[in-house]
Amino acid sequence: MGNPGNSAIDITRQDPGRGNRSLRIEVVEQDKYAAVDSAPLEIAAGKTHCLTAKYFAASWTLQPKVYIYFFDAKGKRLEPAAATASCSIKRNWTEITLQGQAPQEAVAVRACFHSVAKNVGLVYFDEIKFREKAAP
Repeated sequence: MGNPGNSAIDITRQDPGRGNRSLRIEVVEQDKYAAVDSAPLEIAAGKTHCLTAKYFAASWTLQPKVYIYFFDAKGKRLEPAAATASCSIKRNWTEITLQGQAPQEAVAVRACFHSVAKNVGLVYFDEIKFREKAAP
């Protein structure tokens, strides 16, 4: 979890989506950022994995990003990110979907919620879900 400068990452009951709590990320200093990774989830290598989430960008000058990263058995992050989504400024709950195919050496996946440098504002994430995409 990154939290340099004057920023905050927490689980809050303020502005929750459908549940009781939301992930809240706030950055108040320019040239700073905030980032939080999900816990690793075991996955099947070679399969396509999807992340869905809802977000509410209350006040951003630039868009926060969501990444999917895969990890090998030693915990090493496999580069590059399997999928990336930018969250545009929305003042209502908006769903995003990312998907990426796990490399053969992948054993786990994580989501990363990240503000970018010079990004000041407040965003909430809720209803974050991972699933393996069904075969066609």
